[in-house]
Amino acid sequence: MEKWTKEDVAEVIEGLPLEREIEVLYILQTNSVVVEVGIKGNTSFSDIKKIGEAFGDDDVWIDALGNEEFKLTIFIL
Repeated sequence: MEKWTKEDVAEVIEGLPLEREIEVLYILQTNSVVVEVGIKGNTSFSDIKKIGEAFGDDDVWIDALGNEEFKLTIFIL
């Protein structure tokens, strides 16, 4: 998929067996393979790994933005 929407990304993430509930706040797609995803909620290393694997990326970058808010940088393969 070339262009991702918030709904597309949320659908993939919501379909995963995550340990904790997270909410997709926004996405920013800088090019066809890099998507920044803003999420809210508690998360774990295993949840981040599952999210990355769902998009074909085994090294998701994570930045803390605030209380229970994070930005994930995912390289979609």
